[in-house]
Amino acid sequence: MGKKSKRNRSNKQKQENNTASTPNKKEEENINNGNNELENKNTAPSLRSKEKVEEEETKDNLKFEDPYEDIFIEEEESMVVSDEEQQQQDYKTRTVNLEEEKEEEEKIQSWTPLNNEENNKEEIEITPEAYKLYFNLTTEWPCLSFDIINDNLGYNRKKFPHSLTAVIGTQADYDRNNKITVLKLKDLGKMKNDNNDEDDSDDELNSDSDSDSDDEDHEPTLEYYSMKHDGGVNRLRVLQPTPEQQQQQQIDQTIVATWSSKGIVNLYNVSPLIDKFDMSNYKPGNNNKGGDANRPFFVYSGHNTEGYAMNFHKKDYGTLATGDCSGAIHIWNYNNNNNSYYYDQNSWSVDPYYKSEYSIEDIQWSPTENTVLCSAECNGYINIYDTRCKGRSMIHTLISSNYKDINVVSWNQKVTNLLATGTDDGVFSVWDLRTFSSSSDKGKNDDSLKPLARFQPCKKPITSLEWHPTDESMIIVSDEDTTYVYDLSVEVDDDQQANKLDDNENNNIDVPPQMLFMHCGNQMTKEVHWHNQISSLVMTTSLNGFNVFIPSNL
Repeated sequence: MGKKSKRNRSNKQKQENNTASTPNKKEEENINNGNNELENKNTAPSLRSKEKVEEEETKDNLKFEDPYEDIFIEEEESMVVSDEEQQQQDYKTRTVNLEEEKEEEEKIQSWTPLNNEENNKEEIEITPEAYKLYFNLTTEWPCLSFDIINDNLGYNRKKFPHSLTAVIGTQADYDRNNKITVLKLKDLGKMKNDNNDEDDSDDELNSDSDSDSDDEDHEPTLEYYSMKHDGGVNRLRVLQPTPEQQQQQQIDQTIVATWSSKGIVNLYNVSPLIDKFDMSNYKPGNNNKGGDANRPFFVYSGHNTEGYAMNFHKKDYGTLATGDCSGAIHIWNYNNNNNSYYYDQNSWSVDPYYKSEYSIEDIQWSPTENTVLCSAECNGYINIYDTRCKGRSMIHTLISSNYKDINVVSWNQKVTNLLATGTDDGVFSVWDLRTFSSSSDKGKNDDSLKPLARFQPCKKPITSLEWHPTDESMIIVSDEDTTYVYDLSVEVDDDQQANKLDDNENNNIDVPPQMLFMHCGNQMTKEVHWHNQISSLVMTTSLNGFNVFIPSNL
């Protein structure tokens, strides 16, 4: 191996010597810095330049190193926000939050049975804004029928809290477990909701000074007395004298009639039980007045089978009509016997009146004529009778073109020529009795006979309907799931009505303008009744129990 050349080594040393002799820029800066140090030492600290102090770091002057990076804020963001701008920002944030809340509320949809979809079988929550009053009562056994008892607290009551008295009959698993119960609900207060403040302010302007207790909180209370009943209660109706009858005939007893599933009709005097609710009127030693309330004082087994049709005459005290499933109608006449304070097996005389080919589903007395009654039959027939002509009907009309059973019928108490019917196909209609054909057209379908109004809220059978006691145009209707309130005074053009009928046939059911209210959420609703003394109060019975409510728009 050869050695490195000395020539190259000498050249390299020459270059190093040349570079060492000529100082570079860094050396010049260091020299200048040294001179500056001498100057700074000889100069007062206050007269020293800031730039030079910042560049120099000694033991006496150490630099502070911030471990966090500096964040530079622009002038617009660093400006102080005024009060007006802050209020505007707060307003914007509130509006954004309200819009988000509205979007969440829009996701909650109201349930309606009108579209008849199976996916509607969901859990339903009550909307407090829809009711002025709402109360739910669950019983040991479901009840098919009930009736409301009038009290002495006056008519057209609107002031809260409310109280009511009713009689119910059960459908138990065994006949021996059935009973009828007289109950009293007290202190039913107003429904609490967000709109109460506005409603209360309006009520204060339109109400008297003695209504200050309306806004107080009330805890509902229930009192009841029960008695055994032989068989299930198919239908239950109450007989009470009118104020005129109380003065003229001196009758003040309350009678309850029940249709038993064993084909027996029972009559009970429940006045002693009602007196127990008001202990000031109860007299233990006076139970002979009307007999024993714990058992029926009249039992009738003249019907061949069970039935559901039963109705007391509202004008002729004690007159009763009963109809069974074999088509038999029996007329009951009350025998006063100059002793109106005591009832026994001889207080009524029963006469078999008429035998039809079809089952009698419902029966109604005329509100004005003492001898005229109407019956709803299976196979789509309506019969009008005059009890003075025994064994035949005066009018026998087929009102259902598809021969569907007519389940219920109701006679308008104010406009006596109007009759409402409900059928198995979910249709309820209002008829003018003046257009009904005579018995000569028996068995024929009259194409010219058309109802004044026809509605099909749902395809499920109509189970109950009743005209309002004071409003001639208002009616309450129920099917198995829903209770509807209609006001027939709302007029609709003929073209619109025709379109609605076509929509019903095409299963595109629309809500008619006459429908004011829908009460949903019940299962197998069987009966609905208006309260005669409390304005717009409704009571229903279903598999879920009893509902007492006042719609917010009535």
